Amino acid sequence: MTGIVPISARASHDMIQQLNRSLMIAIGLILVLIALAVRSLGAGLVSILPNLFPIAMGGAYLYLVEGGLQFTSLVAFTVGFGIAVDSTIHMLNRYRLEKSDKDEVTTSLRRTITTVGPVIIMSTVVLAAGIGTSLLSSLPMVHLYGAVVVIVLLSAMIGDLLFLPALMATVEVWRRK
Repeated sequence: MTGIVPISARASHDMIQQLNRSLMIAIGLILVLIALAVRSLGAGLVSILPNLFPIAMGGAYLYLVEGGLQFTSLVAFTVGFGIAVDSTIHMLNRYRLEKSDKDEVTTSLRRTITTVGPVIIMSTVVLAAGIGTSLLSSLPMVHLYGAVVVIVLLSAMIGDLLFLPALMATVEVWRRK
């Protein structure tokens, strides 16, 4: 087949594949950089689940509701993942500052969550509300962008406030044994 429609469809498919591959490489590099930034392989490993959870939730939404990846959704994943990583880094850094050999793991985690948790919640709510206004748009791409970013942001908050502390506690218990 020739003509502009088949050629642009093929080019669009190829570009989405390249963007998808680039996003996966970026996710892998960022997780490695987290481990290097906090100087801990354990922290890098612990950060995998809380940072992949939002991507999985956004992907599930796309698969179940929207029918697959599009340019807009890949951009939304990039924005949402960047914000999710930021919250994870704040949690890991605060935990590193709060942690001492004398304290119980739960005490350090409790102080971390009470210090950083409200900030993560408020920043997520404000960002989700601001970007969520795009859900009111009648333009499908703008609506899709807003939906994916809001899902990724809220999932990242859950991952950082529930999964990350649980994983950190588990790793610390194993490490101390």
